[in-house]
Parts: sequence; structure tokens; C-alpha cells
Amino acid sequence: MSSKESYARELFVRASRPIRFERPSGLLPTEIDEIAGQLASELAPSPDLSITSVVARLGGSILLSKTLPDESAIGSLSISRAENSFVISVPATFDAALHRYLVSKELGHYFLHHLLSSRRMNEPFTLSANDEAEIFALCFLMPKADFERRYYEKNTSPEILASYYHVPRFAVEKRAQLIPERQVETA
Repeated sequence: MSSKESYARELFVRASRPIRFERPSGLLPTEIDEIAGQLASELAPSPDLSITSVVARLGGSILLSKTLPDESAIGSLSISRAENSFVISVPATFDAALHRYLVSKELGHYFLHHLLSSRRMNEPFTLSANDEAEIFALCFLMPKADFERRYYEKNTSPEILASYYHVPRFAVEKRAQLIPERQVETA
């Protein structure tokens, strides 16, 4: 990318204020899991697929920035309604696994809080918008059936799963908390 293109993207992000999604969708974690899993099978059928290519396929781009528009945020999402595009900004200093996770979390905001918006306006919300986006990221990067199968394999560990899915170890541990306890049969 030329320096002119990089500068243009930086201006786009600065000109369009990052969106703060404070109102959750009201979806249950199982519903978020289903949506993320379906999108993962269509957009990212392999853990080896670049998250950058997924974002580009959706009409967006990723900006690795030294500074973010809001210093208190780790990642941000800016949407241009006129151009029907979006930019996800994440710190350039993060490693590839954390970068992949944060971009997927911002995709969660994009799908759940921008494209789908609120489905259940009158129901009490049990999760924050940020929690919903995090569940989306975990389920998008580590789809349920594949993750459960790999998680319960003998000789597996969070480190092995983190390496396979190209995510930080903490993401594997959080994803494991979303699967129900398996009943172990005693002989």
C-alpha cells in the first residue's frame, strides 16, 4: 500500500468518529454462537484464512495504527454509510494472534450492532454490547463443533488450540467457558 493510500485511510478513520455500540442486540449467547458459526463457515472456513481477507471480502479494511482515535479503546470500528464500507483500527504493536482476535471482536460489533441492530428492544439485556462482540469473536474464530471436538481430544492443551486457531491463549480459555460441561460416563 502506498503512503498516499495509507494516509487516506488514516484520514477516513479520523474524520469518521469510531462508533461506540452501547446498546446490546439482546441475543442470547447460543444465538450469537449460531450466527458467528454460520458466518465463519461462509467467510472463514479455515483457521488459516487471513482475517484481513475476511474483512476485505466484507468491503472493509484494517488500519494498523500507532494511535487509535480513542486512546481508551483497544480497537475501533468506523463505518462510512455513504461508501458502504468500514475500517477496523487496531494497534500495530500487537502480535498476530491478538490482532486476529481484536479484529474479529470489531466484526462482532459490525454484525450484531450495526447490520442486525437490536432485535429485542423491550427485553432486559443480560450482556453488554462489548460482551456480545467478544462472544461473537470467540465463536467466529473457534466454531462450536470443531472447537468442542478438539477441546475434548486427548493430549490437547490451550496452547495447542491457540496455535491451531491463531488466537491468544486467553481466547481459548474464554471459548472453553462457553461450552457445556460434558457428562463423563463411569464404568
